[in-house]
Amino acid sequence: MATILAILGGARKKGFTGRLLDSAIEGAMTVEGVEVDRVCLLDFQPPITPCISCFECWRSPGRGCILKDALGMEGNGDLYRRIKKANGIILADPVHMHGPSSGTHVFMERCYPFVPKDELNGVPFASISCASSGGWMHTATREICRWAFCLHFKYLVGLPVHAIYHEEALEEARFLGRDVAEAALADEREGRKIMTYEETWLHYADKPWSMLEPCLHNITRGTFRWEDSLIEYGLRHSKLKKEEAIALLEKARKMLIEAVNAYRLNDLTLATKRLAEANTFWGNASDKEFFEENIVPWKMPDDVVYLKLPAESERRGG
Repeated sequence: MATILAILGGARKKGFTGRLLDSAIEGAMTVEGVEVDRVCLLDFQPPITPCISCFECWRSPGRGCILKDALGMEGNGDLYRRIKKANGIILADPVHMHGPSSGTHVFMERCYPFVPKDELNGVPFASISCASSGGWMHTATREICRWAFCLHFKYLVGLPVHAIYHEEALEEARFLGRDVAEAALADEREGRKIMTYEETWLHYADKPWSMLEPCLHNITRGTFRWEDSLIEYGLRHSKLKKEEAIALLEKARKMLIEAVNAYRLNDLTLATKRLAEANTFWGNASDKEFFEENIVPWKMPDDVVYLKLPAESERRGG
């Protein structure tokens, strides 16, 4: 039996968002072999609290979170165990202050302890963002999609809804639920397919939030020129001192130049692949130089890598 975890974010059980989630559940239940576990984030006591950046989940990969709430208890928290069991996740959330609710933000960041062992990598995931007042449901959907990318969820679909067309959206929510159910059933029967870092980037290329342009904007400091990038700045001004970090940064520069050139030629697939590699080398270089000694005074376990470096033999052409 495949299990879908249906989560109501920062909303009351009754209301627009709750009705949309219930419609998604109805759609999911039309798929034979699927069961649904419905939870409301506001119901858990003690309340789910924000991440405290202790990095205990990386010191002991697979241990879970140490905080004393439903997403902690060293992997024994009620909600933590329900997430780990799930073959698919549906998250329905109201729009607060032009974006997702604070409860949903906390939920997503507290899923971080699943990352070291790729426990949620590839889990089918869909979101519903429901707004009233001025709207901003599309902005909220993109933000949730961005968080899903960070956790390597397999994002299927996002449904942005305004109360003005709430009734019409109920049917769309049912289709969303059915899509997640079918993916969850495959996850249960065939086993979860872990996505590589590059595969994750490519999967999100046509989703509400794609990594390509935001990452280019970030790494080039807003110019989309490799010459102005953080990578080039670090090399030109000798900001990195460790030989291993410098070697990684030089590889990152090569990949970034290829990514920028492909982006200018509108070859977005190649740009995405090369930028994913550049970001991997850059992230590891930065961690080697700054993170391990200055941010958290400990060394990451040898069997865990925050961003796995691509082997030269595994690089795809084109």
